[in-house]
Amino acid sequence: MTITQLLVPAVIGGLYFAYRHRATLPKIDGGLVVAIALIVGYLGYVNREHLGFVDPVAPVAAADTDKDRVALIAAKISGDDAKEFGNYALGLADLIESDPTGQFAKTVDDLVKINSRAGSATLKKRLQNADGSSKYPGFGKAVDDNLIAVAGGHDTFLSNEQRAALVKFLRALHAKLK
Repeated sequence: MTITQLLVPAVIGGLYFAYRHRATLPKIDGGLVVAIALIVGYLGYVNREHLGFVDPVAPVAAADTDKDRVALIAAKISGDDAKEFGNYALGLADLIESDPTGQFAKTVDDLVKINSRAGSATLKKRLQNADGSSKYPGFGKAVDDNLIAVAGGHDTFLSNEQRAALVKFLRALHAKLK
């Protein structure tokens, strides 16, 4: 959560609070007003989807075959961003292939965390708009969901067969996006 995301609803909440309690406001300490405004703003931010302020991203169903999975992900990204992500997928495939003992990723969840962190670190600026919003809403979730589907579910220890399936999937993704 950024300071702007916290303060905008807090200011609105504080103004509303001040308007509603304008008769008793001189009797209330200013610090209390600020604290209440911040709490109202934070609660508004946390519950923004429930309150209807943000349209939640529709869940992305994982596809049934590698070809469908590759097509699903490739349809969500375009241009140079697609090429860059394809190169990233190839690097992730190489990492999985060079880690048969599970030094980096023992379980599917480990792999999803690695993908999320590495993807964030290497592709964040490329896959975000200037205001910090995603250029491709739901893209990261689609990638994670399909990695999980290829590997066989959460909290599954990665066998050599699952690693081979993940490598095959990621290389097919690279081939489609290059």
